[in-house]
Amino acid sequence: MPKCSVKSCKNNTLTKRKQHGISYFRFPQNEIQREKWRLVIKEERSEDNFKPNDSSVVCSDHFAESDMFSTQKGLRRINKNAVPKIEIQTKQKEPDPEQSHENKPGENTLTKVGSSLQSETELMADMSQVSVTVTPPPVTNDEELTSPIPSELSSIFNTPKTSFFKKAIRKCNRKLQLKSNQVQNLKKQNNRLKKKNTNLKQIIQELKSKGLADESLCTDLNDKSNEANSKIMSVLTAKKRTKFSKYPPVLRKFALTLQFYSPAAYKYVRNVFNNRLAHPHTLFKWYQNVNAQPGFTEEAFSRLADKAKTCKDPLLCSLVADEMSLRQQKIWTGNKYEGLVDMGVGSSDSDSLANQAYVFVLVSLDQSWTLPIAYFFIQSLNGEMKANLIRLALQKCHFVGVNVVSITFDGCKSNISCMKLLGCNIEKYDSMKTTFPHPCHSQKVAVFLDPCHMLKLMRNVLESQKQIYDENNDSIKWQLIVALHTLQEENGLHLANKLTLRHIQFRNQVMKVKLASQLLSNSVAQAIHFCNKELHIEQFAHSEATVRFIKLINDLFDILNSRNLNDFGYRKPLSKDNSVEVLSFCAKTKKYLLSLSTKVMYKKTIRVKKETRVVHETKIVPLHKCKSNTGVTGLLICINSLENLYSTLIESNMLSYLTMYKFSQDHVELFFGKVRSQGGHNNNPNTRQFKAAYKKLLSHLELSSKFSGNCLPLDSIPILQTTSTTQKINNTSRSYRHEDENEDNFSRAFLQNHINRERTEEKYYSNCDQLAARLLDENLNKVTIQIIGYISGFVVYHCLKKITCDDCKNHLLATKKEHFHKLIDLKDVGGLCFASESVFIICKQTEKILRDYTIISGGKTILKKYDKAFLSMKVLRLLININIFNETDAHAKNQFNHTYDLTKTIIEKYIDVRLHYMCKNEDIKKKITTKRQVFNKLTLFQGN
Repeated sequence: MPKCSVKSCKNNTLTKRKQHGISYFRFPQNEIQREKWRLVIKEERSEDNFKPNDSSVVCSDHFAESDMFSTQKGLRRINKNAVPKIEIQTKQKEPDPEQSHENKPGENTLTKVGSSLQSETELMADMSQVSVTVTPPPVTNDEELTSPIPSELSSIFNTPKTSFFKKAIRKCNRKLQLKSNQVQNLKKQNNRLKKKNTNLKQIIQELKSKGLADESLCTDLNDKSNEANSKIMSVLTAKKRTKFSKYPPVLRKFALTLQFYSPAAYKYVRNVFNNRLAHPHTLFKWYQNVNAQPGFTEEAFSRLADKAKTCKDPLLCSLVADEMSLRQQKIWTGNKYEGLVDMGVGSSDSDSLANQAYVFVLVSLDQSWTLPIAYFFIQSLNGEMKANLIRLALQKCHFVGVNVVSITFDGCKSNISCMKLLGCNIEKYDSMKTTFPHPCHSQKVAVFLDPCHMLKLMRNVLESQKQIYDENNDSIKWQLIVALHTLQEENGLHLANKLTLRHIQFRNQVMKVKLASQLLSNSVAQAIHFCNKELHIEQFAHSEATVRFIKLINDLFDILNSRNLNDFGYRKPLSKDNSVEVLSFCAKTKKYLLSLSTKVMYKKTIRVKKETRVVHETKIVPLHKCKSNTGVTGLLICINSLENLYSTLIESNMLSYLTMYKFSQDHVELFFGKVRSQGGHNNNPNTRQFKAAYKKLLSHLELSSKFSGNCLPLDSIPILQTTSTTQKINNTSRSYRHEDENEDNFSRAFLQNHINRERTEEKYYSNCDQLAARLLDENLNKVTIQIIGYISGFVVYHCLKKITCDDCKNHLLATKKEHFHKLIDLKDVGGLCFASESVFIICKQTEKILRDYTIISGGKTILKKYDKAFLSMKVLRLLININIFNETDAHAKNQFNHTYDLTKTIIEKYIDVRLHYMCKNEDIKKKITTKRQVFNKLTLFQGN
């Protein structure tokens, strides 16, 4: 309540405001002018020590009218040189319109005074019970709460103190009425919400309907037992919670789980139950119980010790180590500096800022869990420091009952030197030693270099060298892969592979493993072989060495990335059943990798007639001895370690099979992704943010979806639609039964004739997704004919799953091999469909229509107005004079004519495949030149 600084003035902001014609001005900021004001006020107050503060004001009664002016918005201001006057200015105020209205000429003033006196007497008599008898109506406008009624508050009999208290009482009563109404409404709302959320499952459904919870959160919360649900609901629906009562462990776990997955869902549930759940700041205090300081995490080792006591079999684990880039930032927390290098013994004395976090993660070999056990804030680590940390990690794991059988890291130079210091010998490639003794016992610990990184390095070597040689001195050419891509782009169709321009110009996305695995894949090798042997294209002559190289690298990567016991071929995990095949292949691949060589250019200085000249000489050097040898060396290390683990774990019956994916760095990379996701849009945390995310993740390691990488299977949900041509065939066939029954019977028959249907379907969709593209040539050449034949097989495969008419099914499949089945025959490993000639003709005519309207639309993509119905009608008109499905004539006489519906089904499916890839191909072309990932990595690794 600012008051005028003039001692004799009683004006303040509570009693006199702008509506009363009074304004208040603060002391000026100018020191000279401020001192003038201070001297005037000091003289008036007779106080030698008077000093104004920031809230000291002087009212407008102490300024001349000439010193004041009004702005366009009606605000009163004073001139810069204005100084307050000691004499109080008496201003003639504007008459109150209500008072002027009451004092009209001709009215009896004595009558007014008498009525006013009577009302004042009644008011004074009721003052003692005003809180009981006065019940004013509810008011929502704040101005009405403070505006006095002239008949009561403007009486001449009211003292200033009486008027002040009357206004205060009226204001308080009206506020009380408002609050009581709000309380009643909130009680009703609370009762409705309690009835709606009577148990935990209803709460989860409410969160899901509002979009505050995903499937992973609902799964974790629904897994709780009925007893736990009743305990949670008893606490949440309690009428009152004592101030110092503790939250039960069940409720603490529920709160932490809910807030971990969705802070918005936690806030909603907390508001519904009147703050029965803990405040978010309280949750942060619960997280503080986890120490998780840099170094080895004691909470993780204590949990491992408890796990080892409850398990009958020994805990077999793989140790994965990797660095995560951090933002360099020095932070003062009030007690110490953070952001400096910290190896677990506190920040170092130097001011060196940490730019990386070196993390150890344990991966169970026979169970499904992953656990971070240590992290260190570093700037750089040499091989000796890494070797010491690894020895400490192995010792601490051994003390809690965990047997670490392998270590995985990437192929940087410090890791290679660390291997040598630990006891490995990789200098002699013929007798390479990739194990070292455990520091606590005599068992050997194997070393792996991440296979994904090695695959990328092999791709990079082939691209940079352009040509390498095998043991027969045959050339392995990068140019053949480029030629395959050029051929596919010229013809507009792909030979059942995923090769695009992104795979050729990969430098902007050099860290993506997917591009390397799709380039060095079996599908690319088969496409090159098909162009050489079947199509006899001159560009692909003498490509046998390149095909062999790609196939060997693909099969070796399948072995080193095996994860599913139900898989087939080299993708199946290593066990005694397939050990002979896998180990013999590894021995053959090891010799092949050692036989690879490349041309290296050397500089040689010679003297000719007293002049020094530099001469360039080219020599053929083994690939594992040149500068870019990390890829070959890493694969050789992985092969040797695989053989050692087989003899240690499988032959000794410690494990029945060995999934090599457990030895990959993907686990620590997924953990890094979780850490970055805790920062929202900030994917480059500093040391303090990393520590907070580490604590939070460590507290939720028991959750089922902690390291799934947000990859959840999607359920297929049917939608309402009109009757399709497939349904017409099914509804009019003699073998019509319930759709589910037909599908089950067909699945049994199909599985008897074709092996591994799920794998076949996945491969079919993947290949056909890449086969369809925009055609550029007018005539269909032999390459295009084979690709259309392959897509026709996919169309038949799709129709066989949807159609229930047995006669129509027989007419879709070929009874003998045709000329357009060569590509299918090459790709078939069991399960592909060979389309009949009628299906091939329909697909070929559909391809021509698509090509024509692509040219009409401008040569890039088909315009929106040429939709699927329009294109289907164009194809049907072309097929009027062509004999297709002649065998269905007898079938059509007894039933509805299925020829039209079957033909339209094939056309629509072929158009779907082609239009889908047209859109996808345009999107891929736009992303080729993108620099987003390059600049993102530049920021993470080099930005400060």
